[in-house]
Amino acid sequence: MKNQKRNNMEKLKFGIDVDGVLRDLVGGILNIYNSKFRTNIRREDFVHYDVKDQFPELPDAASYFFSGQIARILLCNSSPIPGLLNAFNLLSEIGTVYIVTSQYGYENISYTLNWLYNNGFRTDQICFVNDKSVVSGLDYFIDDNPKKFIGCKCKHGILIDMPYNRHDMTDIASQCHCEDFTRYANLEAFADSLVKSSWNYPFWSCKM
Repeated sequence: MKNQKRNNMEKLKFGIDVDGVLRDLVGGILNIYNSKFRTNIRREDFVHYDVKDQFPELPDAASYFFSGQIARILLCNSSPIPGLLNAFNLLSEIGTVYIVTSQYGYENISYTLNWLYNNGFRTDQICFVNDKSVVSGLDYFIDDNPKKFIGCKCKHGILIDMPYNRHDMTDIASQCHCEDFTRYANLEAFADSLVKSSWNYPFWSCKM
């Protein structure tokens, strides 16, 4: 019975975002900003996904953080979110993991690929695309940006909890074509729940 359930799990396809799911981009941004401007903004204060909204005093916040030397420091040196490598490896063992990230530009893509490799997140299935609704055929799509679920055609939408996505999700959920839309504290919590659920009844009938 256990082997049968494990075989069912191996058929799953996971689409996993990088920033905010694997890479602690918020921590990296705050380290840079607080050091540069001598402030003490906390993670709980990061309530806007877009840096231009979070830091309106910066003339072009997106360019400031995601181009040039600052982008290299941010994308190469930001820490992995603690505990997630084991969860990532577990999902890789029981299914196929696709990295789906909206980072763009040759340099930022290169920084992200190097970051994934250097931090042990190994997969040959990597997709760099801004409109993630074009990615189809996934059983689980995991992201921290609610807007990335709009038009999403995966079976299960998994939102990773962040201060900037704790507002009402009704509108997003209504535009998401997933069978269900669930919030988890992090990837580790999702993986633990997935595995525990799979031993209780046949995995193909599992509803999160």
